[in-house]
Amino acid sequence: MPNFDFRVDETIFASDAPQRARDYLPRLFGRLDPNWLENPVGPLARLWRAPGCELELIDLARVLDTVGRNITKRSVPEFARKVRELLRFKSKKSRDLLRPKSETSYIEAMAELQFIAVLSERASPIALAPLVPTDDFASPRRLKSPDLGIRLPDGDVTIEVTVLYVQALTFWRESADHLFDALLHGVRKAGVARSVNLRIDLGFNYRKIPDRQIREMVRQVVERPQGTINLTAKDGLGAEIAWRLVPILPSPKSEQEIPAALGQLPQDWTVAILGNATGALHGSLDVRRDEFVEEPIYRSLCNTLKTKRKQCGHQGPFLVVVQPGDTKLKAEWIEELLERRIWPDRDYKKITAVLIQIPRVSFDKASPGHKVIVSLNRNATNPATGALLEMLEGKKKFLP
Repeated sequence: MPNFDFRVDETIFASDAPQRARDYLPRLFGRLDPNWLENPVGPLARLWRAPGCELELIDLARVLDTVGRNITKRSVPEFARKVRELLRFKSKKSRDLLRPKSETSYIEAMAELQFIAVLSERASPIALAPLVPTDDFASPRRLKSPDLGIRLPDGDVTIEVTVLYVQALTFWRESADHLFDALLHGVRKAGVARSVNLRIDLGFNYRKIPDRQIREMVRQVVERPQGTINLTAKDGLGAEIAWRLVPILPSPKSEQEIPAALGQLPQDWTVAILGNATGALHGSLDVRRDEFVEEPIYRSLCNTLKTKRKQCGHQGPFLVVVQPGDTKLKAEWIEELLERRIWPDRDYKKITAVLIQIPRVSFDKASPGHKVIVSLNRNATNPATGALLEMLEGKKKFLP
């Protein structure tokens, strides 16, 4: 059981949020999947067991409670199914130095739940799988349906929620993982300490670099105290690896001596090791060039929207909510492609609008909040109605 006994003064949460999460989550999970509480599994188990993840669990409690209170009565079994599914997604191990390996299904499920919570501030109640008969919710052969539906004064609106993945960005992440993994193995084997900055072109794929070049990169990083190396694939994309030695300072005898020990660093050094170190790597990752990703993003966006338009299933307005699957995928890139290349194409006339969802990444009061950017299709067969436009623009709410 997570420890919810802490203060949330500097966060977006109310002072009683930890207690409410402590009460709500075990009660909900225990009712829907009591075995999970005894043996937590999957991505959610990491949050449940790992110290320091309490804010994420408090937010999860807020989202699930909000969804549960703002869905139609017929949607209750579907909500229960979604929560059980959330608890049972399989987890994968990762050696990633910079981020945990995220499971696609879990991310997509959370994207949908987070959007429902945001939508409920403007329209409620919300129907889950609105075109599926109630008796067929548990059927493996149930009808195709959009994820959500809302009823506005001038008609029904259906909504599909998805996460946009771009292979070029996946290659970028995988390349960073691979290079850092090779470097970590090298410095540990040699017993040296290095601070390494990788600057990688978006779309770069390490598989296009011969293994001997990567081994040579590792050799130079290990043998030379500082330097820069460039790796370039035949397609012109590449990576720049810059490194320098990490100072190893005498281990302080107490916490009070740490500032003085760090004060021994040269002015331009921000990383050091206190005490003895046998092979250590400090890594940072940046984008070097991003001008080559328009076509990969466009192809992924086209494929995603073509798949989601098949879920439409009714004649009213149809919205697709798109959440970037990588923090490097900028919302403005998606918005610009929609306006310039997607909406003029009649292949997408079934889609009334795309809503780009940018989830909150921090729970500090000063951090940016959850954001939804609206891009209307002016060539849509079923354009946004007056009530839908008022809702999307935040001018009017449709609540019970």
